[in-house]
Amino acid sequence: MPAVIHLYRHMRTAWRDVVAPWLRPDGGARGLGRSYIVVPTRGQAHAFKQRCLIANIPLLGAELLTPGLARSRWMSHMEPGKFQPALGREFLLFGLREIVGRHLAPLDPADEKQKNKWGLLKSLQSDCERALGDFDDLLKGGFSAKDFPEPALQTVFAELTAWVENLGRDFAPRQTETFVRSGAPAAHIPGRLLIHGFSAEQRGEFFNVAAFARCFDNATVTLPEPEFRGRKALDESWIELWETTLGANAVPLDEPATPRSCENVAEIWASTDGIGAGAAHALEEQTSVIVGATRADEMEFTADKIAALLSRGAENIGVIFPASDAAHLRLAELLEKRGIPFADQLETAAPPPVEIQAQRALLAFYKNGCRLEDVLALWPLLQAMGETGGQPLSTARDVCERLFDKHQTHSLARCAQSLADGAEHRAEWADVASVCIGKLLGRDNAFVWPEQLAPADALARFSAACERFNLGGIPGRDALRDFAEKETRALPAPVVFALLESFLPAQAPAAETPGRGCFARVTLTTRRRAEGGLWSHLIFAEANAGVWPERQEASGWLPDETRAELNRAGHGGIDLFTADDRAFLEKRSYAALARDTSEAVVFTAALFDEEEPELKLAPNSWLERVRWQILAARSDAAPGHGELFDQLARRAGVGSDTDILPVSEKTGEPHGQDAHATQSAQTHGQDAHATSEHWHSVWLSRRDPAYPFDEYFFCAAPRKPADIKLGVRQIEDGVADPMTLWFNSVLGTGEVGWRPFERSPNKIRGQLAHWLLSHALRGDPAGGRFQRMPDAAAARARLDDALAQLRKTWPDDSYWASFHMELAGVCDALLNKTCAHDSGEFVATEYSLPKDMRVQLDPGDAGSCIRVSGRMDLLRLDRLDFHGATVDIIDFKTGKAGKLSADAMGAKGELLQLGIYLEAARRLGATGGRVWLLKPGAEEPTSVGMEELPQALACLRQINRHLVGGRYGALTADPSEYAFGGGGWPLACARIPHAVLKEKFKATFGGDA
Repeated sequence: MPAVIHLYRHMRTAWRDVVAPWLRPDGGARGLGRSYIVVPTRGQAHAFKQRCLIANIPLLGAELLTPGLARSRWMSHMEPGKFQPALGREFLLFGLREIVGRHLAPLDPADEKQKNKWGLLKSLQSDCERALGDFDDLLKGGFSAKDFPEPALQTVFAELTAWVENLGRDFAPRQTETFVRSGAPAAHIPGRLLIHGFSAEQRGEFFNVAAFARCFDNATVTLPEPEFRGRKALDESWIELWETTLGANAVPLDEPATPRSCENVAEIWASTDGIGAGAAHALEEQTSVIVGATRADEMEFTADKIAALLSRGAENIGVIFPASDAAHLRLAELLEKRGIPFADQLETAAPPPVEIQAQRALLAFYKNGCRLEDVLALWPLLQAMGETGGQPLSTARDVCERLFDKHQTHSLARCAQSLADGAEHRAEWADVASVCIGKLLGRDNAFVWPEQLAPADALARFSAACERFNLGGIPGRDALRDFAEKETRALPAPVVFALLESFLPAQAPAAETPGRGCFARVTLTTRRRAEGGLWSHLIFAEANAGVWPERQEASGWLPDETRAELNRAGHGGIDLFTADDRAFLEKRSYAALARDTSEAVVFTAALFDEEEPELKLAPNSWLERVRWQILAARSDAAPGHGELFDQLARRAGVGSDTDILPVSEKTGEPHGQDAHATQSAQTHGQDAHATSEHWHSVWLSRRDPAYPFDEYFFCAAPRKPADIKLGVRQIEDGVADPMTLWFNSVLGTGEVGWRPFERSPNKIRGQLAHWLLSHALRGDPAGGRFQRMPDAAAARARLDDALAQLRKTWPDDSYWASFHMELAGVCDALLNKTCAHDSGEFVATEYSLPKDMRVQLDPGDAGSCIRVSGRMDLLRLDRLDFHGATVDIIDFKTGKAGKLSADAMGAKGELLQLGIYLEAARRLGATGGRVWLLKPGAEEPTSVGMEELPQALACLRQINRHLVGGRYGALTADPSEYAFGGGGWPLACARIPHAVLKEKFKATFGGDA
């Protein structure tokens, strides 16, 4: 195969002497022919096309390929059956996890002889991706599983190799390397081939490209020439590998005497000798530095710099980011707002389609054992697809929380019967049950996955689950089905779940984002994708230590010592990169980018990170060397580098210049060419400053104790009390903190828990005690909603029987035995006090207020009546009707409770719901009575009489003022790590100290808060 290999130092030379003539042979007079161009990345393909567009070079008949596409092309031209299909990475990880799990199963970590092997395999189990990557490196270099340093690793990966071969498959790297080295005849592909811009860093793709080259009659290759210094073996062996494979000698291209290049910027970092004074002066003219106080400020100034460069005629500006991150998204947003066209080569991650999200959540439900928490994670996705019967997440959370409280288990299967029973009486429970039982669990838990199953069974189960929820097909279903036909063993469910999950992407490229698929004078890209471009200006963003260059860490499975030893063995293949090699190649790549830039290089950095504002950032090594070299070449006094970095930092809209370098260090004024950009930055800053002042005044007023609550603080339009309905607990909470009343009555958004369900013995004990006492105190029907009060013996017998039945539903262990004893003690004490209470003979348990029940908030305002709802624990009357009756309302408290008194109720709203119950009984016709608070302890019951209601309900006037006036405010207590729930404020709200809120409450409504 005739081939020509050209070595270049500057990419412009390669374009001028090789690429452009190759694209336009015979001055463009040739006929239409087929051409192939292979470049390392998609970013370089984009830059290649853009350069051809600028140079007016037609690409008709030319196809640009990356190494992966090149592999698929030469494989498609091979005769059928010549190669076994290569097994994908998802299936390799599946096989590796199964093998590791099988080797771990018989090991005992307590056995000294097995402890080390168990520890190694356990670590491997948690890091299979990295280990498989090291095995891939071995295969690309012509090595095998026996070259791992640890015997256990050799055994595991030897079994993986045998497993792949038994499936009739192969490893793609081994397959390609064997084909290239075998010299076997290759299928012929008509046309011409250009391989352009592959550096030593792309060694892993060599055999894919070389295999494609073997299919052509001739090939033209352009490669960066070796540096012949430092770790020169990497460059030289790379060139030798091409020469040996293609059978051609590499020929250097003649470089111009004085190329237009920012090579000095590259030399300052790549060379250990530094540069001379003349070069340092040129370096100062070619280098700018932008330092923002924060990363957001840095991007503001970068956008200003790009605008200034474009206004001065910049041809091709590249902005290099270490990755797609918040800074990249911020700059893209700023450029779009300013109307600056740009091409964006960084993949902006976005959530996958809702169907894929639902499939992932559905798979997680079965993977995690059908937990209640996973139902809640799945619910919003199903709701978005109309599969929840219209019930919101809050309803599902309420149902699941009640199921958990009753059964104290996370397993939905163990709660299924209670869910089905509740569905018979409540419509919302029926909707939840139709999803949980009808579609998730199935009858008799038929849809629950077994602990071991074959991939085909798993695929069938998951496909059926997706069909039940109309979630569409599974990505990669055909590949999974083909694999399942070969792998028929029943395997542990976690391994199978991991395989299915690998085909459900957690992210997807953002759609319809600006800068996609276009050409522009500004390109947002990464280091790898920027290589090979012809840049007029390059901006290296986020030039802070620890961001880039990337910190290289050696692998624990194939450490650098082993890699170096294998390289020294002279195997004749591709050397394995060590961490030092990768760091060196990354550094060389950055230097090559600067060398291929003709006009100027800009470094941008930040002084602080918004996420850690107390941690000061430092410049990276390249920026540090550039600044040090410029300062060392100056004769005037200049601050040290660390001090200068601090001085350069500015905030957007506050600084007086756009470009920091080049500037006069003595005056701090920018050069004349940046005056327009400076004025623009100042004008932009004045607008932002005015807006900030306005909101800053609002911020201060919200925290001023003497300033009343204004329209920015939990306010709403006035409302008519007649149109309002509140629960008695809402009213009680609203007195303690009006903020909760605002959220519940104005927004209608009650608090929905987000934390995982946790056992709370006190909470469940109280709930069960109320249910057990309600069951025990029901007597014979007497009329309407009332029964006759049972005698103590009958009530105790019913209680004992219910406790015995309840104990059978819990596990037989010490925890539940202790809990049952405590619950029995609480119920026994409360039942004794209730039976000893001298009250009416008619009783109603869990008595709900009538639907049209109204309570007057202000005794002096007849129009202040609102509808209320609530439920009494126990109601006792001396007759079967409220009219003329004497009532006793009994409330059971098993935990902490406030003091029941008219003073505490009227002043602080403590136990206000009990006072409202008594007021409701009075409005229903009762002429006398009391409300009682019973606790299981030794203290005597306390009560409030009907004659004390005016004093007890005095705080309701404040509720009326909130509703009628539309101003609520807040009295929220300060957050505490020890308080249940962590505090009452929503996460989106800024918390204000309770002492400040109390003073503002007085300033707004008067009196004591």
